[in-house]
Amino acid sequence: MESKAKTVEPKDQVSGDHLEKLSHRMTRLTEEAGLTLAETTKAVGSMTAVMELLRSQATDVEKMAEEVRELAGTAQKRAESARTFSILATISSTICTGLAVVLLVLLIQVKG
Repeated sequence: MESKAKTVEPKDQVSGDHLEKLSHRMTRLTEEAGLTLAETTKAVGSMTAVMELLRSQATDVEKMAEEVRELAGTAQKRAESARTFSILATISSTICTGLAVVLLVLLIQVKG
């Protein structure tokens, strides 16, 4: 069997100067990537802190909303009590007026 593998000969020779330039470029790119990663990490940390603050504030708002609902319920109960008191005051006033009329009639009969 005959081997069909071919030997690849480089067409261009890469000089040591080219390799050094490439190495410097790769070093700068690596440094820039490291800085970008550090900035991204810092930004993610800041965003995480902001999200935690928002969650905390959302919890506080939920608590306040619950307190407002409780106060609204109390206000509604007080309004119902005030209506009941108003009805009782009207009934009491009517009874007093009726008693005054009865007393007036009795007074007229006693004098008469």
